[in-house]
Amino acid sequence: MDEPIFHSLDAALAFAYRIEWSSVHPTSQMGKLHLVRWKPDYTVAELHAQAQMIQSHVNTRLDKPERAFIECKYRFGPRRFQSLDAVVTYVSALTGGNASRRMVRELCHRFYTGQLTYAAIAKIVCCDVKTLDKYNKRVIAALSSLCARAEDPLLTDFRAGGLIP
Repeated sequence: MDEPIFHSLDAALAFAYRIEWSSVHPTSQMGKLHLVRWKPDYTVAELHAQAQMIQSHVNTRLDKPERAFIECKYRFGPRRFQSLDAVVTYVSALTGGNASRRMVRELCHRFYTGQLTYAAIAKIVCCDVKTLDKYNKRVIAALSSLCARAEDPLLTDFRAGGLIP
């Protein structure tokens, strides 16, 4: 059997969602050299095709909340958080519905980026940090559950397909 292309599920998904920001026909030699150095036996077009096959599998294999989780985690650039509303809807239902949608959205955004502090979110949603911490624990638990539901079937499929060890 051939050697797997990727060393982990994380590497495969990161590759698939981040390569969409590179050109199939790079405008400079630097872009081409960067991609070719990653896997010298593949052309740039073949790398893009591989990324599209991975994304297509994610789109057909996973339900909307799971697919949205993967897209928010691995997509790069301005399209990264287009799927955040699907994640927020799922997480809001699991947190008991007591937290405002805005709070859940900001906590989910914090989970993916790590950029927002509790104090900043508390100011945005007009609540105290203790309340925010209570809901953050629920949001993290819901996102961890969603992560497992998203990554477990992909892990099985990618191993069976020889993409990862």
